[in-house]
Amino acid sequence: MKIAGMEYFTGVYNRRIEAKQGINLKKSYDKEIEKILERGQKVVDSLLLSDEGKKFSAEKAQKGTVGNGEGKKNHGSIDFPESGKIDMYEILLRQQKEVAAGREAIDEFWENPTNQWLNFTKYLDQHGFYENRSDEDVKQFENLLSEITNGMDFLTGLQFNTGFIDVRGSFHSGPRPYMSKAEAIASLESSTNALSYLAEKLLPNEQKEGFSKLIDLYKSHNEKIIEDYKNPFEGMERAIGLSIEKRKDHFGSSLKPVEEAKYQSMKAKITKTDKAYKNYWKAISEEFRRYNESRDDAILKSVKEIYLNFVTDNTKDVNFRNYMMKKAESTFSHIEHCWKRILEKYS
Repeated sequence: MKIAGMEYFTGVYNRRIEAKQGINLKKSYDKEIEKILERGQKVVDSLLLSDEGKKFSAEKAQKGTVGNGEGKKNHGSIDFPESGKIDMYEILLRQQKEVAAGREAIDEFWENPTNQWLNFTKYLDQHGFYENRSDEDVKQFENLLSEITNGMDFLTGLQFNTGFIDVRGSFHSGPRPYMSKAEAIASLESSTNALSYLAEKLLPNEQKEGFSKLIDLYKSHNEKIIEDYKNPFEGMERAIGLSIEKRKDHFGSSLKPVEEAKYQSMKAKITKTDKAYKNYWKAISEEFRRYNESRDDAILKSVKEIYLNFVTDNTKDVNFRNYMMKKAESTFSHIEHCWKRILEKYS
């Protein structure tokens, strides 16, 4: 695909369809992508229109745009050309270039920060992996790769405000809430091991080393993002929770049920040191390594237990544990869904 006169790789399946149809996919997808953007905006609006979201927006408005000097644009802003024509892919590419800020020269995952699967499919394509495979097989495998990197793609899109569109013209598994840092760690370790599993199962020995190096780069790339990551709503939740705790009045929040206010105040009192995160990360990494080798579903349950013990400070309060697990339901459902798809096809 050519964008602004330059060739831009959007995947093997897209390239094949382009060649067959003799048209630029962006033209045929413009209307659909416009609908996707509208849906994405509704998701963002629903977050920002919540009472916590309003407070967050108000705080940002008071502070002004951080690091937005004269002549600079926000990463998430969409500028409409005078002609009124919206070139969605060109906007996406420009946003990605702004976020990358030259770092793509030494880390290729900055070339596609919200489509990191493209780097893996490009490597496979260059080494003949897709030769003699049907279009449908290619499509399904690239969708699987996209599913695997989905958590990190989604996190990066939110962290750098680059939107939710991927180059397949669809949402990354639909609207999802912001992940906590602990969830992001689990998501990264799961995806790293999933990619390693596929490499071991499907690639010839001469291709495994190069693919493994790409996985290592993917992991280090996302480790840096996670280390700096902060869920923007957690600060507000903590402030509200501490306020409720100070009053010792779980009826104090008219916006929340009594039980939710109670658990929010319990959550607000829990803080974690960098050392605690490192120990948690090490434990999660070890469990996914074991799962990669054995595919024992009991290990996925162990991952959840490690997560819950970490985020609840090892409480035995079943209701509070259930409350915290429900908040992470989307992340762990996605992890389980990914592995189910992989193992059904390649076990």
